[in-house]
Amino acid sequence: MAENGQAVDLVELFEKASKAAERAVGDGGGVGAEEVRCTEALKAMGSLPVSTAILMSTQVFNPLLLPIFSRTLRLS
Repeated sequence: MAENGQAVDLVELFEKASKAAERAVGDGGGVGAEEVRCTEALKAMGSLPVSTAILMSTQVFNPLLLPIFSRTLRLS
């Protein structure tokens, strides 16, 4: 199933972007290699054909959306 492969690609790219972003925050300096890695992974994610089914099956964006929904729904 091609959708399964796309889901794996999405998760892998998300993990790369997340790890690079975490390392970049720790660097504290200017634009470095980790910022570039994070940006490249995010660009690659943007080029993937992602369906709602893939998003739901991977739950990749849940950590990003939770703060938005928490504010909107006033959850604590």
